[in-house]
Amino acid sequence: MKKRYLIFLSAFVLCLSLLLSGCGGDPAETTEDLGELREDGTRVYTVPNAYFTFEKYEILSKGPTDIGDNFSVFTTNAIEIYARCAAALDEVTAIIKLYDSNGRVVGNYRASAKNCGFEVGEKFVLTADISNDAKEKFSVVDVKFEGKSLSRLFLAGEINYNVTFVYNNGTPPQMTIVKLGNAVTPPDENPVKDGYIFNGWFVDPACTELYDFEASDVDSDINLYAGFLLDYERMGQKLVDVVKLSTVTVNTKSYSSLLWGAYEMAASEKSGEGIIIKDDTGHYYVLTTNDMVAREEGFEKVEYGVKDFYGNSHTATLVHSSEAYNLSILKFEKTSALLVSKLASKSPAVGDEVAIVGYSNVFGHMPGFGKVLSFEKIEHQGMSTAAHDVSFDMMIHDAPTDLRVSGRPIFNLNLEFVGIQCGTLTEETAEIEKQHVIPFGTIQKYINTYGS
Repeated sequence: MKKRYLIFLSAFVLCLSLLLSGCGGDPAETTEDLGELREDGTRVYTVPNAYFTFEKYEILSKGPTDIGDNFSVFTTNAIEIYARCAAALDEVTAIIKLYDSNGRVVGNYRASAKNCGFEVGEKFVLTADISNDAKEKFSVVDVKFEGKSLSRLFLAGEINYNVTFVYNNGTPPQMTIVKLGNAVTPPDENPVKDGYIFNGWFVDPACTELYDFEASDVDSDINLYAGFLLDYERMGQKLVDVVKLSTVTVNTKSYSSLLWGAYEMAASEKSGEGIIIKDDTGHYYVLTTNDMVAREEGFEKVEYGVKDFYGNSHTATLVHSSEAYNLSILKFEKTSALLVSKLASKSPAVGDEVAIVGYSNVFGHMPGFGKVLSFEKIEHQGMSTAAHDVSFDMMIHDAPTDLRVSGRPIFNLNLEFVGIQCGTLTEETAEIEKQHVIPFGTIQKYINTYGS
């Protein structure tokens, strides 16, 4: 009797526990297993990203469209994503990110297919329109998939992932395939970037979080970004070598004459810097600020001179000046082999690194490095109404430099010219606090308009 009582009690407790835990019903009837209920009565199940294999991409340029007598031409870029599924699919979406060679996102796009009916192992193509700007800038494609299926049976087989190494040094990204759960092996050789020291592979484009090759197993497609630290000594010397031969000292002398030029009266002189922007038959052309070439008030005449790295002095001729841009162009006769500066392909952005070279009679040429802090609208002080005809934001940076040297060029870390220091455009109190640079976009517009 006692034994039967214990059996009955045990059975009762077991049934009660099953009821309380919700495990007494059919497992297939749980909400998690049922999936999403559609209006037509079918249920669709989420397919994990692991069941997709990204194979390649292609960029297409759709041709002109003629819409009749009054026609318009539209050119549309499209990216085609080629992939394979390891599950029967009813819906699929590709989430596409485009990165430039420096790891910056230049485009976010989505491409979808509904009621597609893809079979297990079937290849498919999804297409999304992209901007021309993204097409010109991108070098890395990152794709994540979202999928849904009417079948609960996912036959993935062996799942592979794409691991893309973004070198950040001009070398095209390299992709390798790694099996699910395996570790990533870094490239045999570390990336090399002139003027920099490689400091590891990072999981984010800004290179703030190192990837742990020993502790991390692959469970999705990933991009790894090469991080570099600036080699200040080497980069500084390279910068000085460029600046010495592409920068000249500019001297402006304002004066008046007495007795029809027989005697020179009081004169006013000012000096700054300029950068060589053009070389034609027999002459170099120098860009400097307008305030450097402006004739001082109260004087009748003005003369210009430049002095190069070798100590040669040259008489210069004013080609053009603009108070609105606060820029001017001089030219002088070639007698030495000097460098024409390499113009940047794009203007710098906030956070980009910049460099500038100062000069001291004691220490010689001294490189300084910093970052672009902001772009700010600066009021023109004591200038005519014409100075307001051109509007631009001054570039503010924190690279150490002599604040009052007008015309001094500033460079990016590719040693490309990106701006020119403006030493006398703004209030003195503001200049002491900030380094003001006429940005390259404004300079490029001025050169294109007046520099030919």
